[in-house]
Amino acid sequence: MSESLNTLEAEYDFVAIVDVLPTDERQTDRISDRLKQLIEGLGCFCERADCNTRRAVIAALQHFRDRARGGKKFCLHFVSHGSETGLWVKATDESIPWRDLRSYLRAMNVAMDGELVLNMSTCGGLHGIKVVDPAEKNLPFFGLIGVTRILFPDEAIRLNERFYSSLSAGRPIQQIIKDLSADPGGEVLDCITADGYKRLSVE
Repeated sequence: MSESLNTLEAEYDFVAIVDVLPTDERQTDRISDRLKQLIEGLGCFCERADCNTRRAVIAALQHFRDRARGGKKFCLHFVSHGSETGLWVKATDESIPWRDLRSYLRAMNVAMDGELVLNMSTCGGLHGIKVVDPAEKNLPFFGLIGVTRILFPDEAIRLNERFYSSLSAGRPIQQIIKDLSADPGGEVLDCITADGYKRLSVE
């Protein structure tokens, strides 16, 4: 299910990467290293938090929440194992249900005037839309980008290289997603807005 992001007109100060992979995979696959290099090579700033425990992930979210409250705007990018139910901290075998991210993301989004976009480089990342509580007035993000299936490391790197290159060139997010979904490997990325999901949930 796609929900257009064409109503978003935001200029971000940086891209925030929260890497939840275990150290060996982080060093072997180098997803965040390569993403950071790409983002900075495009003339953008990047802040990164490497997290090996659930507690570290929460601390990173608190840090970026405070950055948002301090007036900064950013795209929040998760690099992690994940599933339909949430993120998985493989190093410590800890799960983080989607609902446990809600309060931190909502605080960021409110501070950023509703312009937070999540980029989920995780398996089942599009399920992160479950962070949204249809009963709540304030949304946890504007939109979410991710996949519903397994996402392989090389694929995540390739897709995000194209995503950030296109974004820095000023292309609309919804057009970028359309192009990436037409990838020779089949439909890969998808996107949905929190407001669109909320409206569908209450109908």
